[in-house]
Amino acid sequence: MAITQMTGFRSGKTEGMIKNAGAALGAVSLASLSRRPPIFANAAQQRSIGSTSSNLMERAEIAAKQMRYFGLAAQKSSFSELLPSAKRAGFALLNEDTERKEAAFQWAAGETDFIFSVSFAYADRVSVIAESYGDIFGLVLVSHSHIPNISVETKPSLGNHELGRDALRFRDMLLMFPDFDGMPAWTKY
Repeated sequence: MAITQMTGFRSGKTEGMIKNAGAALGAVSLASLSRRPPIFANAAQQRSIGSTSSNLMERAEIAAKQMRYFGLAAQKSSFSELLPSAKRAGFALLNEDTERKEAAFQWAAGETDFIFSVSFAYADRVSVIAESYGDIFGLVLVSHSHIPNISVETKPSLGNHELGRDALRFRDMLLMFPDFDGMPAWTKY
């Protein structure tokens, strides 16, 4: 069974992931997912007009589906099967190293919240690492094919003041999903 079928994403559709996520979330448009609040002159404006909780939760649900997709791909496919599958699911290839069996992807439509790096260097424990950008900068999601949960961490080199303005709220939203946890990935080995 193809990865796109197992995850419910429609094969061959550029917007398949968003549409399927939209079906799970209710009416969600590409425009609403790619909207980001403008840069404001002061912190008070930013707090009053920044990302709404519902918009941030929609983005967290989409990010969770995207991470689950790559986690399932890590478990069920080979490196050569990953590239066409990710493209069918709506991801754009950013970088590919066939010798090391590593690839990086981003969502092809709209603004990108995460860059996903997948490594098949060790076939028995394929890793998926997603790094956040924009208003949620500083989050790292880590998944390994032999571990059921996805770790939600902040970059250890950053202090809380260097994280994106919505990073901690976004992390807390991801931690509400049953297959996400706050345990650092390195402690799971």
